[in-house]
Parts: sequence; C-alpha cells; structure tokens
Amino acid sequence: MTNIQSLVDFIKKLINEHRLKLYTSSVFCVSILKLIDKSATSLIFDLLINAPTLKTLQNNKNVKESLKLLVNLGLVEKKGLNIFLNSVFKNSLLTGVCEINRDIFFEKSKLKNIQKITENNEILEILKFITTKQTTKKHFCVFEILLYGKLIDKTGDITNIGFEFLLKSRNEQIWSLIILGLMKFTLSVDDQIDTLISLLELSFKKPNVTYKILNR
Repeated sequence: MTNIQSLVDFIKKLINEHRLKLYTSSVFCVSILKLIDKSATSLIFDLLINAPTLKTLQNNKNVKESLKLLVNLGLVEKKGLNIFLNSVFKNSLLTGVCEINRDIFFEKSKLKNIQKITENNEILEILKFITTKQTTKKHFCVFEILLYGKLIDKTGDITNIGFEFLLKSRNEQIWSLIILGLMKFTLSVDDQIDTLISLLELSFKKPNVTYKILNR
C-alpha cells in the first residue's frame, strides 16, 4: 500500500468533472511527482514519450504496482492496445515543470518572517492524544477530525480504526488527517479540491517565511 493511500482513495472517488479540475492544476500535477515513489515517477516520464502496450507493462513486475497506482489515480488511459497518460494531466504537468511562479493561492508577505522551527512534534502530540487522551498542546479542530474519522469515540477513547491508524506509516497518517480535515470542514467537492491544491502549493514555498492569501 502506498504512503498516500488516503489521497489515492480520495481522488479515486471523484467524478470525472472534479478529477479533471484537479488535473488542470499544474501545482497538483508537479506535486504528485513528489508524493509517489520513484518507480511510479519513472513510469510517468516514460509515458511522456512512449505509449507501451498493456502486455509489455504487465510483464514487467517492477512496473506492475506503479501502473496500478497510476490507474487508481486516473493518470493513465488505454487506447487500443496502448497505454497513454491522461492528456489533461500530461499538459498540466509539462506546463508545471516549466513554471517559475506558482503563486495561485499565496504570495510572500511583507510581514516579518516567523521564528525558525527546529523540530515539529505536532503529529507526535496527536498520536499521543489518540492513545492517552492527553496532550500538552491544543490543536485546532483535531478532536473533531479524529471523531469524524472514527479514530476515537465521543468519550475520546481510541477505536479499532484508531488502532489501525497507529500502524500506518507517518506519511500515511498525515495524509489521512489531511483528507479527513478536507471532508469534515469543506462545504463542497470544489472547496476540497481548491484546499488540497492550496496545501500542495505551500509545499513549494520557503519554510519559516510568512505568506498572505491572494484575492481570487
């Protein structure tokens, strides 16, 4: 299972209209290369210049899992005997690779930069809260997210789903919380997609620098 399985499941459930909106974003298309493993990334670059047959790919054990991931993400499509990248994703990816300015939702603020963060224990505090109901920090809406995802019950006790969550990799835990937050606090699928893209845009920004939201 991939470390971004929650994201994969989220995208897999989108109808074509919303999925195409996501793939129209060059920020998302470039970001996905950072999120998937090297094998899947290599397959995407191969598909940029080649259109192999399904049989050829299936005979390669190293490619089989990567192809399955790209299929679940809706990034590839079969035409005749050959496999192609989704055309919308392909165009956005090529555009995104050439982009220098990715200020869509945020731009650098004139405010003084924030204090440098030396260590981030936020996820550890959340895990501690799930298991012990105790924490030294108050996290914005975390209880609501955990309750919505059925990781804890109304009394704050951990559930079976919560135990399964603890067994996931750190990356998958973070993505699970992000997707649960999107589902809990947004009003529409369009809002979910915009929020997801805005979060991915932040991954291209410099750490410990303040940014302001652009008027859109």
